[in-house]
Amino acid sequence: MAKKSIALLFLILIALPTMFSCASCSDVPYAEVEVSGNEVENSVNNYLAGGSLVRIGDSLYYGYEKNALSHGIIKISSFGSERIYYGGDYTLQPGQHSTPNLMDYNSKLVAGMNKWREWRYYSFDSAKFEKYESLPETEIFINSVFQPIKDNIAFPYYDLGEFDDENGVFNSESKIILMGADGEEIDVISDNSRIFYVAGELAFYSEYNADDGSYSIIKYNVNDKSEVEVVRVDNYSVDKIYVEGNHLILFGYAENSVLLVDLVSENPELTTAVSCSDIEADPTEFYDINVYGGKIYAAWESNGLYTYNIGDGKLSKLCDTYAKECYIVDDYWIYFVGEESSLWRVAQDGSVVERVYG
Repeated sequence: MAKKSIALLFLILIALPTMFSCASCSDVPYAEVEVSGNEVENSVNNYLAGGSLVRIGDSLYYGYEKNALSHGIIKISSFGSERIYYGGDYTLQPGQHSTPNLMDYNSKLVAGMNKWREWRYYSFDSAKFEKYESLPETEIFINSVFQPIKDNIAFPYYDLGEFDDENGVFNSESKIILMGADGEEIDVISDNSRIFYVAGELAFYSEYNADDGSYSIIKYNVNDKSEVEVVRVDNYSVDKIYVEGNHLILFGYAENSVLLVDLVSENPELTTAVSCSDIEADPTEFYDINVYGGKIYAAWESNGLYTYNIGDGKLSKLCDTYAKECYIVDDYWIYFVGEESSLWRVAQDGSVVERVYG
């Protein structure tokens, strides 16, 4: 009897890893999903929108974060779905991901997270993330990301630094570096910011003015290294910058509205594009935005998903389904993150809404 008990205990111990592995996969559906529509280039905007979804070829790569047992990077295609990365330490802290922030860069699945403190790319040969050697080590944030500018790269660098006991703060360093493709530093675009957006040969970045609490939006020209203040923003904390056509778009997580600046105007002024007052929504539910094709896409949690046409100023509802991040990776669907990290998509005309994953 004792021998049988020992044998049974031995079998249970062997099975434990598999049991926990299966538990962590219990919410992973293996349905086939047709990744349709023509792929479009919107990688920087998709990263700024949340960094949870990338399309490369006919496959989607999704950062799934339901709970401590169900998270990781999921590959979704017409052949089914599979987990290619199990993620780091699960966290429930707002604004932080347990899976890496994802980006499509040079047709590679590129990812970054502060646990690594570096950017990596996914090697399909080794089936693991490997260091992107030409990119410097840095703290990584969802509201700023490296971007090509002419033949170079504009790179946001941040180092928390050592804690200053006397003043009660960290001696942090934040700057935007202009560097060559090999990682060599060419110039410092800003030595006091990491929030920026590249449009052609221009980089627009925000700089905080400690004297009055405002933000200056600065235009940097990569050709002559010149800098010009475009507009000053009062009583609005600028967390993200986009450029769409002739318009500068500013978004603040705590502001519950989106601001527009007409870049071709002789005297650029701020106007409010999207606001919670437009739909009488709870301000705390204005989660995030994305930008593509002359439109601003606003994810309003339980209020659904909206589009704002920059040209005519029209705000329209796409769907009623809960939405907190949205992504444009092709010319037919708008993908968005729903409740409990489920992934959904809606046709760009709003005619079809369907669940994709989770």
